[in-house]
Amino acid sequence: MAAAGYGKTTALRETLPGAVWCADPDPGRLAAGTLAALAAERPQWIVVDDLPPLPAAAGRALLAAAFALPEHTRVVLSTRRPFDAGAGLWRGRGALHEVRPAELALDVDAIADVLAAYGLVGQESDALPARLRDATDGWPALVHLAAETMRASGVPSELRDLAEPGTPLASYVDEEILGPLPARTLRLLRDVAAFAPVAPGLCAALGHPKAHAALAALARTGLLTDPTAPPPRTDRHPPAYPGPHAAPPMTAPCPRPHADPGPTGGWGDRRAVRAGPRVVPLVAAVAARPDRRRAGTAAAWYERHGPPLSAARAHHDAGDPARTAAVLDAHGAAILGAGGARDIVELTGDLPLSPRLTLLRGDALRTAGDIGRARRAYACAADALGPDDPGVAWRTGLVHYLRHETHEALAAFGKARVDPPDVSTVDGALVLAWTAVARLPHGDTATALDEAFRAVAAAEATGDDRTQATAHTALALCLALTGDPAGADRHHAQALHIAERAGDRLLVARIQVNRTFRLLRDARYPEALGTARLAVAAAASAGHANLHAIARCNEASALSRLGRHDEATRRFDGVMRAFHRLGSRRVAFPLVHIADLHARRGFPQQARTAYQEAVRVARDSGDDQALALALAGLARTLAVEEPEAAAVHAEEAMRRAGRDARVPALLGRGWVAAHAGDRRAATADADLAAALARELRERAGLAEALELRAAVTPDPASARAALAEALAIWRDGGAPVDADRVLVALGGLPGAGTDERLDALLAARRLAAAHPPAAAPRAGDDAAAPPAGPDGATAHPARVATGRAAPPRTPLHAIAPFHVHRRPLSIRTLGQFEVLLDGRPVPASAWQSRKARDLLRILVARRGRPIPRPELAELLWPDDDPARTGHRLSVLLSIVRTVLDPQKRCDQYVVADAAGVALDVGRLHVDVEDFLADVRHAARLRERGADADARALLTAALRGYADDPFADEPYADWTRPLREEGRAAYLRALRTLADLGRAAGDVEDALHHLGRILERDPYDEPAHRATVATLTAGGRHGEARRAFARWAAAMREIGVRPPPEDVLVRSRPRTR
Repeated sequence: MAAAGYGKTTALRETLPGAVWCADPDPGRLAAGTLAALAAERPQWIVVDDLPPLPAAAGRALLAAAFALPEHTRVVLSTRRPFDAGAGLWRGRGALHEVRPAELALDVDAIADVLAAYGLVGQESDALPARLRDATDGWPALVHLAAETMRASGVPSELRDLAEPGTPLASYVDEEILGPLPARTLRLLRDVAAFAPVAPGLCAALGHPKAHAALAALARTGLLTDPTAPPPRTDRHPPAYPGPHAAPPMTAPCPRPHADPGPTGGWGDRRAVRAGPRVVPLVAAVAARPDRRRAGTAAAWYERHGPPLSAARAHHDAGDPARTAAVLDAHGAAILGAGGARDIVELTGDLPLSPRLTLLRGDALRTAGDIGRARRAYACAADALGPDDPGVAWRTGLVHYLRHETHEALAAFGKARVDPPDVSTVDGALVLAWTAVARLPHGDTATALDEAFRAVAAAEATGDDRTQATAHTALALCLALTGDPAGADRHHAQALHIAERAGDRLLVARIQVNRTFRLLRDARYPEALGTARLAVAAAASAGHANLHAIARCNEASALSRLGRHDEATRRFDGVMRAFHRLGSRRVAFPLVHIADLHARRGFPQQARTAYQEAVRVARDSGDDQALALALAGLARTLAVEEPEAAAVHAEEAMRRAGRDARVPALLGRGWVAAHAGDRRAATADADLAAALARELRERAGLAEALELRAAVTPDPASARAALAEALAIWRDGGAPVDADRVLVALGGLPGAGTDERLDALLAARRLAAAHPPAAAPRAGDDAAAPPAGPDGATAHPARVATGRAAPPRTPLHAIAPFHVHRRPLSIRTLGQFEVLLDGRPVPASAWQSRKARDLLRILVARRGRPIPRPELAELLWPDDDPARTGHRLSVLLSIVRTVLDPQKRCDQYVVADAAGVALDVGRLHVDVEDFLADVRHAARLRERGADADARALLTAALRGYADDPFADEPYADWTRPLREEGRAAYLRALRTLADLGRAAGDVEDALHHLGRILERDPYDEPAHRATVATLTAGGRHGEARRAFARWAAAMREIGVRPPPEDVLVRSRPRTR
């Protein structure tokens, strides 16, 4: 049920695509048999569209006919008029459900899509979708007509101009919406259209004493709406809704005609603006008939019953500037806090202003984002009251603070007379509160905390709610930056309670912005996103442009951590445009966040540019906090390519960082030290950052400190414990990208199990899918091209040894903190034997003797099992005198230990005693061990039915299989067992992948792996048979016959009877 243009038909066609539509909406014929005839076809839904107004008897008959249909059929009645005849009985039984206009209205995002379709993206203001939503209340036809007009004529400064006489929108409203209304209802609508909220008492005062029924009808059809009502439920899944005859369960609260609240005092500050039902603004612009006498009557009624803004507006329309000024003088602060900034600007534009009203006008301009005009208004007030007047001083300083001109802000606050008794006034308390906040970017937390406590005491002495909420918010900020997060939460909660009690949306927005900041630091990202959106809504409702931009910035930060990077990027772009429009230097903070996002997405050059711009802006504004954050991020970005410049930036970040920015500064310096190879310094910074993050309850900083600690510790067990704790923080916080980054690091640790490596593989794939490739590898980067397998594929990303001064240029490493010592020692046996320290091959000169390399290869071939010294000596020096070889073996062991551990920390890799020698394979990475473990684990995954995971694991494992183990030592007997086991596992993996490919219907993949088996063993009959079967099943009979001929020829070569030709007919792909 909704008026014309609400999209009823469109919504029904989208929601019920298989419904039967009744071509004859005549209610008599419907009740007499049309519905029953349609139900005979057993449809789930019958839709009767555009039902005309019905007499009571006809309505009851129609409903009776509908509910007499078989249970398998449901009926939807669509109408422009209220339909009540006989409905109460069925509604009471829960069998009849009404879909109302609020369910059909477009939300802000949908309106943004409509504007984009009309080519209006980015025009005039990022707030245009919200403005149009407010002007139309989401009425679809009005949204489209407005968009069409704006595309042709541009976006007007006031959207009501879209409904000027003669415009398409005005004509549509007159003909389709107002024209069909009953005459009495139309007269009522025209009389109340200019006023809001609309209440029965107001209607009675204007000559409509019995308006309840008409108001209810206007509300149910969507002409009267309540923008303050909660959003409706939008469950649009009819089959899941209970009841055989239920209509689609799209129910919405209907705005009730505003009850008469009694005397003005009963409204209080909470109702300072026009809360409650109103005529849809663009409909009101067409329907209203200006009348000063009627406006005077409405003004008198609103003065008695509220809200104050409605009274001021009606007095203005009645041409009574004195009464307008009186209402604003008495209730201006409440109106401003409740979101009436633009109304105050409009109403005071042609009033004679006292100094008090001049300050109010300046407050409204400042809130609306017009900082220049606000500054001029305050200057006018200062001429009358003096610059040392506390009310002038805190407002002037606040203008500077909002532009992030903190030095100028402190100078303005310092001019105020705030000595007793002035300090206990509202203005005196606000001077103290804002001075405390302005000191924080400069790191003067002790003085700020003292002033904040004084502000709270002064505010409580005034008894003013807004002043108390502001003071508690200032104290909460100071406590958060001085190591008392619990106290900060307590005062934020107290401030929020007071602000909500006062109905001050502006204060609510400010408090929610601060709460979002704390939630982001505490790595509670879903909660931070929800709180940020509350702040966005409150700031938009309050009309505060600066707070709205800050709230959007926090929302974007939460989206970024939640992995919703495209949304975050769009939000950040809008924030930047908003700050530039406001002329604010606060732009340094979104620049830092944008740089952080670029760094996570693998765009190092864009990250560097954004950090450098943030540094410049922060220096110009004297914002040490933003400067420290920007310098720390820049240091991390430059740590690999420009280590000296990175070190300079990191040290300056430490000097500039106050307590709030110290964790990021320590992390920046720690990563620079890590890349420079200074483990001790990096470890010290990681530990300091972790300790401070715990103290400040900043779990995000703690997780990053743990990652740094894991990156530089040489002990895999310690690294695993640190990464496991970081992973828990990121997972609990809902940060999937950060969690995947840690999973990849865990899978790369020496001794990682097969489950950890599989998790790392899947995480690396998610990261690669979510982020575009970074810059191409540079020539000469020895890790830019990981070892290739037999098919030319590169190695598994979780197995590429990284930990060195120049990380590989892969998407994964572009977005992840570089783990400097993730794999300090790796041994490659698949193909050419090679030892890598910190990612770099050990040069031949380091071995001093080929026998030393042979010793290590033998130990690797024994796979961690001890080998007796005599046996080892015999393998190295066959037929030599054992009395001589014992000393030689000791010398070789010393060389091997030095090669594997140049710093000689301990015998952590080679375990030797008088009886034997072994390699501790649990403390280093041996590629063949990982390969064999992965093949075994894939088999277990298949047994559990996890075919997709098994396929992913084997595919990655084969990428690292360059050749059989010890392929460069083909004749040594001690290499044979491991080589044969590796080759068998390789063929088993290929066979499994071929089976999985056929089961998944991926013929090309199956043939690829079968072909690789035949390359290794041309006489492998099962592979030939599977190839022929796969080709035959795929209908590729010519290829199947040629494959059969190769099979037969191979069998003849080794003296085996060739297969019979009927195999070509009988062959079917074998699957497990």
